[in-house]
Amino acid sequence: MNKLFSLKTEPYIKGQKIFAKKTVHIHEGLTVLVGCNGSGKTSMLKQMHKQLKAENAAVMYYDYAKVRESKDTLLQCGDIPTAQFASWVSDSEGEQIVVAVSLLARNIGTFVRDHVGEDIYILVDAIDSGLSIDNIDCVKRLLFATIISDVQSKGNQAYVIVTANSYEMAAGVQCVEASTCEEKIFSSYSEYRQFILLSAAKKENRDAD
Repeated sequence: MNKLFSLKTEPYIKGQKIFAKKTVHIHEGLTVLVGCNGSGKTSMLKQMHKQLKAENAAVMYYDYAKVRESKDTLLQCGDIPTAQFASWVSDSEGEQIVVAVSLLARNIGTFVRDHVGEDIYILVDAIDSGLSIDNIDCVKRLLFATIISDVQSKGNQAYVIVTANSYEMAAGVQCVEASTCEEKIFSSYSEYRQFILLSAAKKENRDAD
């Protein structure tokens, strides 16, 4: 089953369109929006969020990079357990990443429990920001896979849509290239690397025209 999203192909620079198509289909499960920096990944995710909100869908939007980098935002997101607060007040980058991932997992879990019986949409921007390869793998296998399986076991659909730059997040899962709206599957790092380099070249040509 898939979800159809409408896109505003707004002019990017000098009248050029940021997206090649006016619609994009997203399959249930995990989808990674891919492309070089500036290719439209976050813009697409925000448009999806706006549409889902207008449809009164059960949607959660989470800007992981901002939460990870902002201590004030961490405090505003809700009560933080003592152990997490202790990590937060330290200046260790690693500790802050642990806090952000823990907060993300807790918030998603609460959101899913609050929307039992509904199709669930989890949108996360910059999900791999600061994460090591092993932590990215854990987020994919343990957090996202568990959420998707749990929702599906109750007869509903779960759509986890994330933006990412790392091959580890994109590897072996359904991806959508932001600028072209085309589906992609990457089976090797070299294939993904070549895709990113071509994406960057297309962006440079677009900006230069």
